[in-house]
Amino acid sequence: MKKIKKNTIIIENLFNNKIINHILKKYPEMSSGRKRYLEKEYNISEDICLSKLSTFIRKNKIKNIQSISIKRLKNKTVLRAKIK
Repeated sequence: MKKIKKNTIIIENLFNNKIINHILKKYPEMSSGRKRYLEKEYNISEDICLSKLSTFIRKNKIKNIQSISIKRLKNKTVLRAKIK
């Protein structure tokens, strides 16, 4: 978790595609659902970022959040929140 300037918080969460690739190599009949598995990994990663943000907000007693943006990169999810 990084805090840039006074009003921007950046939270990153890494996830691992290697597990999905290993399972699909072992069981090729499951490869039709590959997009669904990746989508679940992205959603879990976003949930983890949001929970980290909520704990940060509780600890620092922040009252207002102006905006939240989530970017999906190849192996990580980045959450940027602007606070007041």
